Amino acid sequence: MTTTVRHPIYLNLNPEVKLSGIPILEDNWIWVIHTHNSAWAIDPGESAPLVHWCRQHPESKLTGILITHKHHDHIGGIPQLLASFPNLSIWAPAYHQWKFPHHPVTHDQTFILGSSPTDLNAFPSNGNSLLSIKIEVIHTPGHTSEHVSYCLPECEILFCGDTLFSLGCGRMFEGNPLQYWHSLAMLRQLPQHYKVACAHEYTLSNAYFAATVSSYCKNLDYALKTKDLIAYYERLSRQGASSLPSTLGFEQQFNPFLRCDDPEIKYAAESYSHQVLSAPEEVFAVLRTWKNRL
Repeated sequence: MTTTVRHPIYLNLNPEVKLSGIPILEDNWIWVIHTHNSAWAIDPGESAPLVHWCRQHPESKLTGILITHKHHDHIGGIPQLLASFPNLSIWAPAYHQWKFPHHPVTHDQTFILGSSPTDLNAFPSNGNSLLSIKIEVIHTPGHTSEHVSYCLPECEILFCGDTLFSLGCGRMFEGNPLQYWHSLAMLRQLPQHYKVACAHEYTLSNAYFAATVSSYCKNLDYALKTKDLIAYYERLSRQGASSLPSTLGFEQQFNPFLRCDDPEIKYAAESYSHQVLSAPEEVFAVLRTWKNRL
């Protein structure tokens, strides 16, 4: 069986800030925010692909790392990266004991990349002006208890790790359905045009699940649209092209896990589970169990 090559992602977030997506492992992405002289990586599960990216972009010095949660495929590259880039600043959730030096972040905290003395020391002293990027932290437990997401309002993008995927969400390893639904509901409140940069590309398999859910719905238009999505994502997969980043507006429309308070999705979950569901978190619990079984 031939494995499809996954092509990197590269796009402009605004005139001064760019985004690169580095494919790693089977379906992970390392996201890199970079400017004319600096770069920050999100969830480096491996070191070698990021080091290779840095060699290809010598003008954008790797300055820091943002961590969403503790799983190895998100932090596995950190020891080697710290050995290669000893001045790295690392931001990680305060709700976990980490084995590396870091700046702990908490819910509703705001910080500026490129503003602290630690950050400034990591920049080349070449006289170029430093560009500050505002980061807003959202505690989004459910997949794991310490999980956080990072919102960049000036760049109109959300880095949500394994809390939210395109057309899906992460498995519930820790926490409970009410907690996870609350996390998704918080993310759903962000502006619809925000890009969604999740850490895994499960979009095609999630599209199959969305189509399965839609087959239980009474709204035939929704069912037809989800089937169209499958064909589209199958074509992208064959080409090695990515479906990411998505947008929150798209996810609000088609992601069943963001619609647990929608009567259509509630009806589908009740039809599948043969039980009456009285709250969105109960709908979420059914959907998550349903997806786990496929």
